[in-house]
Amino acid sequence: MTTTEQERERVDDDREQACTRFLEPTNAAYIGKINDNGDIRSALFDDEGEPLAIGSEITLRQVAMTNGFVVVSRH
Repeated sequence: MTTTEQERERVDDDREQACTRFLEPTNAAYIGKINDNGDIRSALFDDEGEPLAIGSEITLRQVAMTNGFVVVSRH
């Protein structure tokens, strides 16, 4: 394994760990993938058809650490 491959694997693992640490205590759900402009392409709805609200506590760093997914939770 080359140094670049090792670095890439470590970054992916760090992202996965950050995502897990953020999601587990908040019982949050993904709303959708963001595109290169930072716009949300899609939204998820709960069982009653109500949209899930974007969690105000998430930072741009946390979005980056979740591989470009915006994290949301029910309010």
